Amino acid sequence: MIKVSKALYSILSSDVPLVVTLTEGSVIKVFPLEIPQRTSLPAVVYSVVSNTPHDDKDGPSTFDQVRVQVDSYARTYNDCADLASKVRDALDRVTPGTYNSVIVKGTRYISWNMQVIEDDNVYRISEDYQIIINPQA
Repeated sequence: MIKVSKALYSILSSDVPLVVTLTEGSVIKVFPLEIPQRTSLPAVVYSVVSNTPHDDKDGPSTFDQVRVQVDSYARTYNDCADLASKVRDALDRVTPGTYNSVIVKGTRYISWNMQVIEDDNVYRISEDYQIIINPQA
C-alpha cells in the first residue's frame, strides 16, 4: 500500500489551493496515518482502508482498487468544511497519469462523515475515495 500512499501524497501536496491552506514554513501538513505532535491545524491525514486486486487469470493483478480515507482537521466548522472541499476538488476524478512514480488509472469520491472531537475542540471530516492504481509499475 506504499504505492497508493505515494500517489496520494503527490496529488494532495501539489494541489495549489491545498498547499496554500496547509503550508506552514516549509512543511505541507499532509500526513500518513496521524498528525505529528505539536503540529498546528489545519492538517490532512490519509490512510488506506482496503485493497481489492483485479483477478487476472494470466498473471498478477494489473490494477488494484484501493479504498482510502482522507481526514481534514481544523479548529472551526467552516475551516474544516472548506478544507474538505479542497481535498475533494484535488482527489475526485483526477486525471489518469503517473503521480510520484505510481500509475493512477482513476479516482472516485465515495462518501464523507463529520465528527467533533470535543475534548480538543477539533472538527474532522472523513472522506472515502476509491483509487485505481497499477501495482506492477
